[in-house]
Amino acid sequence: MTPAAPSHDSPGPAGAGERVRRARAKAGLTQAALAERAGVSRQAIAATEAGRHTPSVTTALAIAAVLGVRVEDLFGGESGRAPAVVGAPPAEGALLRVGRVGGRLVAGAPPDDPVSAGGWGTFDGRWRDGALELHADVDLDRLVVVGCDPALAIVEGLLERRGGQAITPLSAPTGEAVAALADGRAHAAVVHGPRGGLPAPPVGVARYGFARWHVGLAARGVRDAEVLERVSEGALKVVGRDPGAASQQALERALGDARPAVVARGSGHVDAARKAQALDAAAVTMETAARVFDLGFVALEEHEVELWVAGAWAAHPAVEPLLETIASRAFAARLEAFGGYDVAGAAVRR
Repeated sequence: MTPAAPSHDSPGPAGAGERVRRARAKAGLTQAALAERAGVSRQAIAATEAGRHTPSVTTALAIAAVLGVRVEDLFGGESGRAPAVVGAPPAEGALLRVGRVGGRLVAGAPPDDPVSAGGWGTFDGRWRDGALELHADVDLDRLVVVGCDPALAIVEGLLERRGGQAITPLSAPTGEAVAALADGRAHAAVVHGPRGGLPAPPVGVARYGFARWHVGLAARGVRDAEVLERVSEGALKVVGRDPGAASQQALERALGDARPAVVARGSGHVDAARKAQALDAAAVTMETAARVFDLGFVALEEHEVELWVAGAWAAHPAVEPLLETIASRAFAARLEAFGGYDVAGAAVRR
């Protein structure tokens, strides 16, 4: 028998809904009365008690205050819990985006965003003394999408404007995005690679077009005829990427047996271009990031970019708004302003 797919809003700690119900009954409150005092809908209280919804941190605190109990006793608490990390282990004080996939808390770097300077605009908590310090207003029930495309930050902004369901993007290269899907640290992933060269999905997924763009080398004053030769000879140093990054793999294919002189590593496309500008080096990145920092760009490969939604989470209520957003003129117009994107097949099922 095939196991049932998990609900999109499976609660974090097991039994939280029953603990809320018992505490409410002990306090002599109806669901409607608790909802009114906590400032939420009766339907939200009913869904919480039934185990079909996990409230935001703010709402959980309000419910606990009305019932006169500690929030940790009802929901187990989130701050201080060890999340499943997506990408590199966070450094002390690192700003993190945080979400929940089923009952599992996940955290990772903010999207590699040219607009908000590397995620300064939006983050959900930080890493303190080896543990997660979560802000009180975080919605943990959003769709967690892992990928390295800077456009995820734009998608999140557009979804926020329309209200309702939204996404929590975590920045990671394609190899890590695939791994996150495989072991349940993500609802969805954005992956890229040359036509016919995308990795195999690790689980059953629904595949959708997202974009097409070029990966290559970005540097000041580069020319097609010389950049690869200079890199291969070590005359032009490189800001490289994670070995699992599809753009890094494109450079390795282009260089053959030669090995570049790596002066730094970029956490994403935008970060690599930013560091290349500061270090007068060549960034392994995408065309759009080169344009943002006014760097020359030499394309190595055109890559297909796809959105993969894990089959277990296909019914998540944020999936349809996400697809509508990446198919919208509003999304296309914003990417046109940066340049380097082809979104003709965005949201088309593959």
